[in-house]
Amino acid sequence: MRTKSVHLFLAGLSLGVGLAACSSSSQMTCQEYSNLPASKQTATVIKMVRDHGLDPYSSVWGTARIGADLELYCGMVGGSAFGAEATKNLTSPIENAIDRNKVAAD
Repeated sequence: MRTKSVHLFLAGLSLGVGLAACSSSSQMTCQEYSNLPASKQTATVIKMVRDHGLDPYSSVWGTARIGADLELYCGMVGGSAFGAEATKNLTSPIENAIDRNKVAAD
């Protein structure tokens, strides 16, 4: 199931290029993130990667992994592609899901 979620996330990655979220992705909570349509969730992850000064397309698998880590942190069982709602860390910023040391090393 996780593999299918990652594949759907990767498909959405290419569709979400022009849909970057206008608000600060670092301040968005898990609840807000899970309420977004899947395409806007993808755009939010892309924006988060860019906000860290990285190119989200230099490592598509790395970007997909960040999306998967975010879904795990927010307790989105089944992934965003299946309309999963956040069940954990509802009021926490999604930025907390990202291990900055891991992102910088990839």
